[in-house]
Formats: sequence, C-alpha cells, structure tokens
Amino acid sequence: DQPREPRPPVGDPDGRRLRSDRHRRRAAVAL
Repeated sequence: DQPREPRPPVGDPDGRRLRSDRHRRRAAVAL
C-alpha cells in the first residue's frame, strides 16, 4: 500500500485517518 498523495504532517492524525479512509474507498470502488 503506497499512498500516491503526500502524507500529512505528523501533528495531523485526523488528516491521515481521513486520507486512509479515502484510499480504502478508492480501492473498494476500483474492485
């Protein structure tokens, strides 16, 4: 799993979680 988008700052766990969810949705849609 290599996110194409740049990772958010370390002080932004929410952002990372949201991005992870977005990637999961993309994977689900792709399948």
